[in-house]
Amino acid sequence: MQCRDAKIYATLDVNGYALKGDNDPDYLKKGCFPSGDYVKSFKPKCLQVPKIPEGAIKEGVEKTKTPVKSESPAETKTLPKLPESSYASKKILRIPAEKFFIEKKFPIKFIPLDRSYFKIPVEQKTITLKEKTIMVNGKPLLVRKAKTISVEQFLKEVNAIEEWLNGLGYTLKDKEPIKIKYVYPKEQFKLQREMLSKDFLKKVTIPSPPQGMCEGYSEGYDASSSGPKDFVPLDWEKNWNASFGNDDFGVNLAASMKIKGDKGKNNQNTIDIIPFLDAEVTLFGENIDVLKIDKQNDTLILKAVGIDKEEIVLCADINKEIFNKGVAWSTEIEFPVGPINIVGEIGFKGKAKLSFLGRICSLEPYANGILSPSLSANAYAELGASYEIVSVGVGGELTLIKWNPSLTGQLELTNSNPPYFKYSVTGENNMTLLAGKLYIWGEIDYWIDSKKVEIELYNFDGFTFDQPRFAYKNISVPAERDHKVWLKINKITGITPYTARNEKLDIVPVSYDLIVDIDGRTYTKTLKDYNKDGIWGNAIGEYEDQIFEIPLLSYKKVPISIEVIEKYRIGTLEFKNTLDFAPGVWSKVELCYDPGKRTFIGTKSGKEDEEITSVGDTSYWGERHHGISFEIGQLQFKPAPSKAK
Repeated sequence: MQCRDAKIYATLDVNGYALKGDNDPDYLKKGCFPSGDYVKSFKPKCLQVPKIPEGAIKEGVEKTKTPVKSESPAETKTLPKLPESSYASKKILRIPAEKFFIEKKFPIKFIPLDRSYFKIPVEQKTITLKEKTIMVNGKPLLVRKAKTISVEQFLKEVNAIEEWLNGLGYTLKDKEPIKIKYVYPKEQFKLQREMLSKDFLKKVTIPSPPQGMCEGYSEGYDASSSGPKDFVPLDWEKNWNASFGNDDFGVNLAASMKIKGDKGKNNQNTIDIIPFLDAEVTLFGENIDVLKIDKQNDTLILKAVGIDKEEIVLCADINKEIFNKGVAWSTEIEFPVGPINIVGEIGFKGKAKLSFLGRICSLEPYANGILSPSLSANAYAELGASYEIVSVGVGGELTLIKWNPSLTGQLELTNSNPPYFKYSVTGENNMTLLAGKLYIWGEIDYWIDSKKVEIELYNFDGFTFDQPRFAYKNISVPAERDHKVWLKINKITGITPYTARNEKLDIVPVSYDLIVDIDGRTYTKTLKDYNKDGIWGNAIGEYEDQIFEIPLLSYKKVPISIEVIEKYRIGTLEFKNTLDFAPGVWSKVELCYDPGKRTFIGTKSGKEDEEITSVGDTSYWGERHHGISFEIGQLQFKPAPSKAK
């Protein structure tokens, strides 16, 4: 489709018929067109689609790369090409104009800039923009090569930019830089960090003392007070997961440790240690699975972005680094800055490593392993502009993820009488996420002078945590029982979207991580909040029986703890906090069950088959106080309501 100068012709014939009228289909034969009765020349207003120079999307124009490690955004060190194992997305990320903010001022009347303004002679057909080093904070960002363009193209681009700037209250004619910011909820990032820090400090830095001691046997019983015994398998699980940032810049991390022990065929002991790690990065709405480590049977399975799946057999004595490769991902990106299109490539590069010490063989009576991964990924960009008079460069250092977790597990099934599972499990979490800056610096060269443009894509000091997440050391769990009772969780009231005065809060509950520990046997379950009301047990589908076996041996007292971590959203961000079920400095429910008396004491006191509700005394956002309802008994529980069935 062409867009060029045009003319309109109009005439009437002697009979008064309008040109091209339906009354006279033979008007062309009568010589009535064209006619000089009325002629109007005009230049149509055409859709301005900036021309993208050849190779701009693939290679960039005047492109620069952000350094992997740079103390200054102006450093000109470039990155090597992506390795063959890197992954380049075929998708083009198109960021809409409304994601960029520029402070508006009172508009300026647009007056076109012509040859006379620049003192360009009429006969001159081209102009040359000289080579120039673009400086940022006193340091070179990029060297713009000299280029020659037509005067017509120059004036077209200059006036398109000037008209856009005038509408915002700016002009090319002064030295004031144009400052633009990518819109993301930075203040909510700070709030998210504050809430996560509170939970880390509450659970780790300032550990609460136990609410009471739970040792020994019921009154009148001892270790010999035992009947026929059954073997009780061990199925222990502890996990951790959290989301940081949002869909523009985000990181999702998950880690878990499972240990299992059982008797197989012919009384052959089977034990297993199953670590799991997963890391996902979100960049401008694109989710990328960066690293995933899982275990099946005696084989560790590792998947990383751009790298074929690798399998490492752990049924051998290992003490070495078993994986060390670069990870990389990129995709094409395009977004408008006024009439200018910015195009190019954005992605990240980094390194994934994994060391392992130990031996895990499912058919051996002892297993141990220390899994020490390391993952890092820094963002980079290569960008160019669709206008000849505009040069852009990218600077800054943005650490998307720097994660050094560690999972340690030891498990043994003894040959003693009675047999015991003995284990130690620890999980550590050292991480720096979404920390740094990413900027685009541009310069508009309008021959007699230039105008600077600064686009802030990201600027936040990130999330940094260096704390152990869980530690269970030298735990002994009986592998036999002579009778049992059950713990049932009936209802959880957590962080709700309403205050105690029924005022609406901008909170959307998502799910609950239920963590139950029964005398060294730890269980973790995730429960969805179907009604999004902050109360588990209110909606259809939430009546799945959350029942946990309490194995008993020789009337030994049983310590029990119940903890819940709720996941919820505020705006576009995800939060996780531990619910408060106990008064004072404690948050979890801690009980000591006495099988001889068939009662329990601790956070709350009660007896078998009695529903107990425990309520805390603090909240995070002014919501109603948190609470949990539970009971211990001989499985004589009421059936679920008919609507749940």
